[in-house]
Amino acid sequence: MGRVTPGQHRLPIRLVTVEARGRRDRPALPPLPTTPVRMRTPCHTCGSPDGRVTRKASQAVVRCASCDAYAYCAPRLEQLQWWGQVR
Repeated sequence: MGRVTPGQHRLPIRLVTVEARGRRDRPALPPLPTTPVRMRTPCHTCGSPDGRVTRKASQAVVRCASCDAYAYCAPRLEQLQWWGQVR
């Protein structure tokens, strides 16, 4: 194998098609709470204990309700508590 010029590759490139796996098999994500939720710790910016939840991809992102500062991504167990499925 000689010198590689720009645009050439040493290894052959394979194009792989990716199928949409499991999208139909997964349950739909439950709705997020519309009322403010009690955050685990007060806001690090303003000290407010209330937060609001937004969806970013499949993550439930908790932000401060008063100053909109990022707080944390809620784990699944905490989300189940909001939905009343776990006490």
